[in-house]
Parts: sequence; C-alpha cells; structure tokens
Amino acid sequence: ADGRMMAYTSSDITHLTELFVAQSNGGGEKRLTSFNDKYLTEVTTIPADTFWYESVGGLKIQGWLHQPYGYEAGKKYPLVLYIHGGPHGQYGHVYFHEFQMLAGQGYWTLFTNPRGSTGYGHDFTYATRRRWGMEDYQDLMNAVDEVIRRTAQVDTTRMAVLGGSYGGFMTNWIIGHTNRFAVAQTDRSISNWFSWYGSSEAQGLTEYEFGGFPWEQDSLYRALSPFTYVTNMKTPNAAPDRAQRGGLPRAHHGRGAAVHGPEETRRAGGVRAVSPKLARALAHRAAVAAGGPAGADPDLVCPLDRHGRHPAQGGAIDSPLPKNDSPRSTQRPQRGCCCVRPTLTHLCGLCGEYRERGLT
Repeated sequence: ADGRMMAYTSSDITHLTELFVAQSNGGGEKRLTSFNDKYLTEVTTIPADTFWYESVGGLKIQGWLHQPYGYEAGKKYPLVLYIHGGPHGQYGHVYFHEFQMLAGQGYWTLFTNPRGSTGYGHDFTYATRRRWGMEDYQDLMNAVDEVIRRTAQVDTTRMAVLGGSYGGFMTNWIIGHTNRFAVAQTDRSISNWFSWYGSSEAQGLTEYEFGGFPWEQDSLYRALSPFTYVTNMKTPNAAPDRAQRGGLPRAHHGRGAAVHGPEETRRAGGVRAVSPKLARALAHRAAVAAGGPAGADPDLVCPLDRHGRHPAQGGAIDSPLPKNDSPRSTQRPQRGCCCVRPTLTHLCGLCGEYRERGLT
C-alpha cells in the first residue's frame, strides 16, 4: 500500500509462471509459489537461443530458436516456423508449451517478432499499416534463411509453417507466395478480408490497418487477401477451425470469417484435405491454443518419436518428453506433460505431413 513493494508473475523459456514479490526498485526479489516445481522434475524442458538478424531496409529483427530434443552435431532436423497473432503482439523469453512440445518432438522450433510486433517502438509496431504480407513476410522468410545459415543443420525439405489469428493469415499468405514449406497449419485465420469484415465484430482493425472500409479500399482488401493467391497454393494446409467437437464451427473472438475464411481457401482447391479424425485433433489443438480445455484424446497420438523414427521403422508412438522414458517405450506420458497437450497430432518428420495413428 505504501508503494515500496510490488507483486508480479514471471516465467522464462524453461520455467512456467510463478508469483513473485520485490521492492519497487527491483531489489529483494522473492518467489512465493512453487506450483510447477513437481511438473518440471517430470519433464525435460528445452532452452532457446536468442538471436538478431537484419531484414528489409536494414531493420533488426529479434528471434528465438529451440534446438530439437536429442540434438546431435552434424545431423539435419526438420524446422517449424511459428507465427504469433496480432500482428501487434509479441513473443518473448517466456515458457510456451507448444514450442516445448515441438522441440521435444525433434524439430528446430523458430519464433520471431517481425515488424508489426509490439515492444520495439511505435514505428516498428505500425510499419505494417496497409502492408500486411509485404515486409513482415520477408522478415519471416529472412528468419528461416538465417537459421538455415547459422545452424547448417536444417532439413530444408521438411519445413513447416503454422500460426493463429494474424499468424493464421500469414500462414495462408506464405503458402500463396512460396512453396518452400512441406506442410502448413492455419488456426483462427483470415483468407478473405471482405468476408471477414462482414462477419467480424472487430472491423476497426482493418479500418485502421488498411486505411478505410472495404468499399473504400477494395483494391487493397483484395490485394492483401490470401484467397487472391489461392491458385499458387501447393502446400498441404490443415485448417481445423470448422471441425469442432459437436460439429459446431468456432469463431475467433467472435470473428466468424475465421471459420469460413480457411474453408473458402480449402474449397477453392488450393489446399489438401485431411481426414475428419485428424481434423478433430487439429481443431482441439487450436482450441487449447486459444485457452480451451487441454484434455487428451487417447485415440489421437503422434507416431513420430524423439529419434525421428516412424512406427514402421521401430519408433515409439508416444511423446519423448517425460524424463527417463525409454526410446522404444510406448507408455503414455504422465498426465499433464506438455507433449499430450495441446497438440495431439504432429508434423511427421519423415514425410512432412500431418499423421495420426492408423492414418496412411
């Protein structure tokens, strides 16, 4: 009450959120909770390296990279590029269960703050006005190029891109402008800005970002819609938003176009269909990513183990993350392990496509 102390929550790349107190000048920090200590003794967490790279116009961009679990020098591994929402949001040096899961499955896991992200000043944040998919797209591609150059251990034939909200928009945009990724997954995304505007409760976003209403800026809305480039799309793309349990579509924060936007793209023939069972699992992952329940479906598991072996090659069918787990073990991870939540199906490290048990 006297302003001398502050209470706050904090986490880092390998530790989940806990409650702390400290003096107002930052001194005397004390941790008050230990909610996640037991969990962290049961799983392996993977650190991430922070790096900066130069992008379009000499702009410096910050990124992070998780090594694949079981990393061996000289061996090549698949890579996942994960794109945040917003675009006026940011990643940081905090624990994110999805990144831990992907790295634990044996992927380079790359995440970055392209222009449009918050935390780097006003000009950086609003550099994307009227330019979604332009320099921000190049920032992301330059991040991939930088990781390939730095590590020399990326299997460039097995790269994936995924994201939600703005990250879903950008995933759709990317596969309409390059075929370098073997597979994509778009969550809560926008494909067509006209249909999004007509079914959204957040029209102010594009009115500001695109400089007006769709009928005033129709050429720009069309040019910045991933759907415009659907004939260029050759990458298999899972868009799980429609396949919710119970058969009901889910809008993204009330944005109905986030449901039928990806469906428009899929129906146009620009993306490959996935099985209904797999679509349900992907939808579950999307729901958990958006804050929904994280219960695991025992019928949907990843067939790719920590060593990149498919079951046909003698690989285990369950997740690698619990400590002291035998490489050949098929025992299900302990409840609460991040490898069974939120993603119940994963990118196959052999073929670059989504797979589930029994899917051929």
